[in-house]
Amino acid sequence: MTVPRITTRGYYDRRTGIRIKQKDYGTYPPNLFKSLTKLDEFVIVVHGMRNKSSGAASKVAIAANRLTHLNYTHKTIGFSYDSNVINGHLRNDLEALRVARTIATMNGFHLARFIQDIKKANADVKIRVMGHSLGSEVVIHAVQNLFGFEEADAIEAAYLFAASIGRQHMNRPSVRKAIKYTIRTKLNNYYYTNDEELQISHKNGHNPYPSGLYGIKSDTDAIQDIKVSPENHRFFSYAAVLPSFP
Repeated sequence: MTVPRITTRGYYDRRTGIRIKQKDYGTYPPNLFKSLTKLDEFVIVVHGMRNKSSGAASKVAIAANRLTHLNYTHKTIGFSYDSNVINGHLRNDLEALRVARTIATMNGFHLARFIQDIKKANADVKIRVMGHSLGSEVVIHAVQNLFGFEEADAIEAAYLFAASIGRQHMNRPSVRKAIKYTIRTKLNNYYYTNDEELQISHKNGHNPYPSGLYGIKSDTDAIQDIKVSPENHRFFSYAAVLPSFP
């Protein structure tokens, strides 16, 4: 089965985070971009840390199956990036975490550039973006880049699951302004106070107050916290408790 995706695999050194390929993005299959410009709406799924290409593809399948169950009929594609950093499986390896977050931040630019290009080709297409765990950081940095590109309402809505991005970052005035400018409707943050992975990173001080653990607690209407009770940190578990879409 071919999983349609935007890809930046191999663009970054997975040990250092240094950029090694000077392209904005690739697509698979090659004709994906052209086909997307003809659509009324589609969803982009951004996976979390430790995912190889196969893992990234599986997240797209999980999302597509759940959205179909919820009677959503539009296309679902993936955004695949170098999240499987060297030593990323070691929870206490702070260098691996730094590299992963660096790569996620930089991929915010790549995702933003793709969205900008799609909107130039079809200004009316609705683009919804999902981000799981580290993928939330890709999504938010894409939002910030789109704000810099002056792409108002470029994203129809954003959905974060088990977001690793910190509450403090999300409540910066510049970030809130970018969200309100770039997202036409709302950013939905699905959080779980017993998420085991986020609890560990919070308690050991490596990632204080991740938005997916305690919520964003924003006072802007553009951001909505939604408390859920998934079985665990996995994207499959969060998708399973998604009550409705969009």
